[in-house]
Amino acid sequence: MPAETIRVRVVWVGDAVATGDRPVDKAAMPQVGADDGGMMDGKGDDGAHGPIVHQHVVEMPAGATIAQALAALVTPAPADAAGLRARVADGRLAIALFGRPATGATVLREDDRIELVGPLRADPKQARQHRVQRQREAGGDARWRRRADPGSTG
Repeated sequence: MPAETIRVRVVWVGDAVATGDRPVDKAAMPQVGADDGGMMDGKGDDGAHGPIVHQHVVEMPAGATIAQALAALVTPAPADAAGLRARVADGRLAIALFGRPATGATVLREDDRIELVGPLRADPKQARQHRVQRQREAGGDARWRRRADPGSTG
């Protein structure tokens, strides 16, 4: 009787220019869609050649761990897979399972999604506070202005 196998997805965000997965020609970028691994609108942070979501399916024996799945990961460019493993090993990428932190020793189940995520560029709470402060200073939308103290006069 053959051993049971499971399929898991390994997902990470890469840069189109750095990986060479997508054309650099701006005219071609809007054609990149969700079905071929790109962003929905073909644009990323810079509006032209932004991040692209990569997804690869790995077949593993039942009871395999995340570390084993990463070791078995094969990408179109083998250097990409080796680079990913190196970035995970040195802490530049963290491992998550469906968005929750995980370790290489985590045992996988059928249809799990392993995510390789980079560090946050900014604390979300502080970033929002800075945006509100800039809006207040610019005198923009009334929602961002401080309300006057109801007990004060003037």
